[in-house]
Amino acid sequence: PKYRYETEIVEESRHARADEGQAISFWKAWLIPGVLPFAISIAFVKCSTYGMLFWLPTYAKEKLDYDDNARALIAISFDIGTIVGSISLGFLSDLIYKKRSPVAFFGLLLGSVFFLMVVFLSHVGKGVVYTLIFFIGFFVGGIFNIVAATAATDLAKGDSLKGNDKALATVSGILDGSGSLGAAFGSLIIGEIARASW
Repeated sequence: PKYRYETEIVEESRHARADEGQAISFWKAWLIPGVLPFAISIAFVKCSTYGMLFWLPTYAKEKLDYDDNARALIAISFDIGTIVGSISLGFLSDLIYKKRSPVAFFGLLLGSVFFLMVVFLSHVGKGVVYTLIFFIGFFVGGIFNIVAATAATDLAKGDSLKGNDKALATVSGILDGSGSLGAAFGSLIIGEIARASW
């Protein structure tokens, strides 16, 4: 049945292209191969990125007793790491693997390790914390930018969306909306955890 639905989607998209890019329905767009995995991935990665971006300063204030300037440097370190990571990891994914999956997997894995290091090594000094935050931004923020920016482009290479701009717009909306939902629910969950205990 799965392959039958995928075949129907491909055929529907081909007919849509013949009709000058007729849009496909919202629910049919979810059945296009790759849309659901990309949407889930973007939701979780954006949840992680925004959770760290918004809650790390709060964690630094309440748990580490950092002042305003120190918390500002945390946000700056994260942003700089995200910029450098987006460029470096994007170049690496194109140069070595030609695919983003291995780079994304190991990047998020290393980002998790650095986040745990912040928890256990924060007493060493602020310089160590800023360095670790930089690498969290490098791996987690960088991977988010790569995945979010290229997901729709990668899907557009398939037969289901090739040449159908209106269907691609629907898919892009699904991916963007999934990321926003992930960030929203992630912030709610982190907030509840923060109220209970850091």
